[in-house]
Amino acid sequence: MKTLILFKTLIKPTVKTLLLLLITALFLFSCRHASVAFQPLEPVSCSQGFLKKNVCEHEKEKLQERIKSKEGEKHTFVHNFYLFGFLPRSVDLDVTNLCKEHGIWEIHQYSTPLQGLYSELSLGFFVPRTTDVQCY
Repeated sequence: MKTLILFKTLIKPTVKTLLLLLITALFLFSCRHASVAFQPLEPVSCSQGFLKKNVCEHEKEKLQERIKSKEGEKHTFVHNFYLFGFLPRSVDLDVTNLCKEHGIWEIHQYSTPLQGLYSELSLGFFVPRTTDVQCY
């Protein structure tokens, strides 16, 4: 009888601790991703009419090869938000000068595991986020 009572008192805190760790891990590594993909810009040679049709086709082929090999530049920005991400209300990110040649392929915003840890430890008062801009 004493062994059963001792066993129950030892098990209950351990199960509670494991559940607490599991819930914390779920919040820590939860999915906080947002991404937007864009179509590539048409090469300049294609907008100049049918006189340069061969040049246009060649430029499109080069662009398709570039897309398949994922050679484009990648720009990373880190933004800090506060009060559960409500402050600042908006962050302006001027990406017009980043991918001039072929345009933007994808904009991806996410929290890294370390940023998620910071957010959880501060109880949501500090919420860092990372934004990646991938060019074609």
